[in-house]
Amino acid sequence: MSWIPDRYRELRAMVGGVTPERDVSDEMAHHVAMRTAENVARGMSPEAARAEALARLGDAAAYEREAEAIDVLAARGQRRIEVRDALGREVRLAVRGLGRAPGFSLVVLATLALGIGAATAIFTLLDSVVLRPLPYPNENRLVWIESEVSGASQGPWGVSEAGYFYYKAHAHTLDALGAFFSSDATVITPDGAQALPAMFATASVFDVLGLRTILGRPLRASDDQPGEGTAVVLSHKYWMRAFHGDSTVVGRTIRLNDGLRTVVGVLGPGEEPPMRSVDLWLTLNLDPADPPINDHHYSAIGRLAPGVHAAAAQRELAALTARFPDDLPAAYSAAFMRAYHFTPGVLSLRDRVVGDAARGIWIVLAAALLLLVIACANVGNLFLVRLEARRRDVTIRVAIGAGTSHLAWHYLTESLLLCLAAGGAGLLLADAAIRALLALAPSTLPRLTEVHLGWQSAACAVALAAAAGLVFGCLPLVRRTVDVDTLRDGSRGLTASPVRRVARGALVIVQTALALVLFAASGLMVRSLLHLRDVRPGFDPHGVITLDAAPSSAHGGSYDQAAAFWHAVIDRVRALPEVQSAGAISLLPIGGGGTCATLFIEAHPLAPGEDPPCIARPLVTPGYFETMRIPLRGRAPTWDEVQGHDAGVVVSGPLAARRWPNEEAIGQGLGAGNRPPFFHVVGIAGPVRTEGLDHPPTEVVYYPIVPIPGTGVWGPGRSFTLVARARTGDAAALVQQIRRVLRDVDPEAPVANVETMDEVVAHSMARTTFMMLLLGVAAAMALVLSVVGMYGVVSYLVGQRRGEMGIRLALGASGRQVTRLVVWESARLAAAGVFIGLAGAVATTHVMRSLLFDVSPTDPVTLGAVAAVLLAMAVAAAWLPARRASRVDPVEALRAG
Repeated sequence: MSWIPDRYRELRAMVGGVTPERDVSDEMAHHVAMRTAENVARGMSPEAARAEALARLGDAAAYEREAEAIDVLAARGQRRIEVRDALGREVRLAVRGLGRAPGFSLVVLATLALGIGAATAIFTLLDSVVLRPLPYPNENRLVWIESEVSGASQGPWGVSEAGYFYYKAHAHTLDALGAFFSSDATVITPDGAQALPAMFATASVFDVLGLRTILGRPLRASDDQPGEGTAVVLSHKYWMRAFHGDSTVVGRTIRLNDGLRTVVGVLGPGEEPPMRSVDLWLTLNLDPADPPINDHHYSAIGRLAPGVHAAAAQRELAALTARFPDDLPAAYSAAFMRAYHFTPGVLSLRDRVVGDAARGIWIVLAAALLLLVIACANVGNLFLVRLEARRRDVTIRVAIGAGTSHLAWHYLTESLLLCLAAGGAGLLLADAAIRALLALAPSTLPRLTEVHLGWQSAACAVALAAAAGLVFGCLPLVRRTVDVDTLRDGSRGLTASPVRRVARGALVIVQTALALVLFAASGLMVRSLLHLRDVRPGFDPHGVITLDAAPSSAHGGSYDQAAAFWHAVIDRVRALPEVQSAGAISLLPIGGGGTCATLFIEAHPLAPGEDPPCIARPLVTPGYFETMRIPLRGRAPTWDEVQGHDAGVVVSGPLAARRWPNEEAIGQGLGAGNRPPFFHVVGIAGPVRTEGLDHPPTEVVYYPIVPIPGTGVWGPGRSFTLVARARTGDAAALVQQIRRVLRDVDPEAPVANVETMDEVVAHSMARTTFMMLLLGVAAAMALVLSVVGMYGVVSYLVGQRRGEMGIRLALGASGRQVTRLVVWESARLAAAGVFIGLAGAVATTHVMRSLLFDVSPTDPVTLGAVAAVLLAMAVAAAWLPARRASRVDPVEALRAG
């Protein structure tokens, strides 16, 4: 606070004395000068300021208080100077001390950086995906609306067109409501047709989500009227990719397969719909005057009215839905409502977007924190070892007058300096880890585009580093007594105290226990993945190429046109020399999603009150079962039957076994309606896991792409996935030839999502593989740290007991006995850690139940294997220093001791 006397001198010179009429002390003159300057700073003239200061002199009590305040400020300033000087001095001493022990410093830096980096990377993933609000205004008021039904094996339905208009007109708990569905739109350019991800939405979706444009305008209600549909809004990414950021794009037209669209706006960066990135925004053009249809393929997002909660909206929509049979009887009969227990579901948009990904990320974060604790235990052992080596130096400091505060400053400065440096290095490692995570993460993980290293990540790394620094800095203060023996000659005073030996052993036990918990979690994920790989999906994916294609409106506007297109394409693809067989399906197995339809069996009418099942209903072409090598009893429909509108259906084995347990399924009639005409079963396909390898085989009805007249429950089959099997097994080599075939048949037919069937199967296991990878990396690092920690502690203990080993050898003990002694003591520590770790694994791995497949969270084989591996590696880590101890020269050891 050196500015006080300097400022007094300046002020006294400015004031020029206090007053000739009054004789005051020098201290009072300083006071008047200070008060005068403060008054001038408040805007008073110098004369008025001095007069006010002199008037205050008459108040002795006020003067005393202000004088004391000035003294306090001066004292505080002096203390700040002392603290700043002491801090600078301790930082310089800490830097020199750490520089003299580069091995210790580098090991601590690397170990902590590894733990902090892993924890920061996973925290960043958790924060971006789960904790951070969605990037929409009023995101806490946004809700996802769906239809919950019984018997729908493939999850809840969306909302119908009639239901959307009914909710919009009558729901008072919703401030706004929008409907949409995502699909591909075909853009026609001079280079050919291209399928782009598109969002077909009501104009109200822009208002609900608060989407903003940087050029032009969003979709308006006038664009969304029936019969319109000529406007399109571009995403920022597509605008940059296709138009190179041209600001004159608004007003231009782009050609889609169903006509020209005028660009009316460009969205800003990051303005995306939930769950899927799209390139084009197109209008739905729904008509409230259309007859209501019981078809629920629209998604709906609502914005709650201010002060309304999702539960209140759920109650209101449930009451409105109960009125459907009275107000919308053509689509919702009372029998349908009872049979399907049809009711709306309202949940927060964030819960719908994040889904079940949160549990997996929380588990991985817990694993990363366990890894950080293991790293800290390792570093704690290093600090304890370093403390033992510096006991003589510390004792000298205390003996010459250093107090606890001085020691605390020294230790805290050194540990904080080292840990904060490790935090900075950990932040760099976290950035690299996040890049790797984004490259390896499955596409089904939500909000991946929002994951990046931000200030929250930096704060996490700094907080972890500071906490570790405080803990390590306080370790030396636990035992503050001065051991004068360390000042005597000889080294016996350097032997570690029993308390610190116990502390080091406890840290080794903690490391081993936590490493086993991580190792067990990783082992369970490995076993799950191995079980998934052993699952037979019901088809042969090897050598099959898949791609999505759709005819243009000129070649697929009707059932007959669509059938002719696919017949021509499949025949030409099959004629290629490298192709063995080809076919098409509306939804690939393993891909998930899809729709189901009611199933009525001609010979077995439903009993009163019985619910009709909702069964998966993919559309297939001839050649599909042969290409996928799905076993088939009976036969598949032929192209003549398909194009003659007289094709039968193929049912899956599980469906046939359940619906016709004691009779032949082939020849039976079935359909999506409860009255004739019915399709007839012509074949029974083998069981296929259509919903994923971790789901049982599904009951399926494979319908032809052209229905029997009077039974149509779908539109013309346009967008299909073509499957082709290569003769040589190199399926990827067929892509260019298949593209040429599609261009020859229909130049405007787009191609998208080109993958081998092996890749499709791998994607179905992507989340399990990703979790296994993350937990496996954490377990591997934990195992290495634990083994290194065990090796370090045993090596140090062997060095401390060098004299004891020499005496044992001098008295006739063999090297094998000394080795066995050291290894046994180390094995006891490892066994204690393994025992505690097994108890911890049994208590905690149950949270992974939803992530596992065909393996129990307490699987004894996995737990036993990881315990044995960890125990063996701990013993191996102790064997090297034990072997070194057995070769100690007794004479040298006794002389050194």
